[in-house]
Amino acid sequence: MRASLRNIFGNTFEAKSLPKKGVGKFLLEHAINSARQKQKKYVWLGVWEKNERALRFYEQNGFYRIGTHCFILGKDRQIDHIMRKDL
Repeated sequence: MRASLRNIFGNTFEAKSLPKKGVGKFLLEHAINSARQKQKKYVWLGVWEKNERALRFYEQNGFYRIGTHCFILGKDRQIDHIMRKDL
């Protein structure tokens, strides 16, 4: 069984005034605890390829890259790294 963090929180975006306040860590821990309570084996999420800070954050919290996903935002083609954390 798997759980997408998007299924738990939907799309989340951290406001520029919030970095390094612990909000992201708090939300991530809540989502992971929720997935564990539901006996999920892993969680996954997508991170925009150019968001290096977010990629480092998730890697530091046990996520690893398992693939990519392309999507269109306006007229621009964007790429998300799909990341997974085993529970």
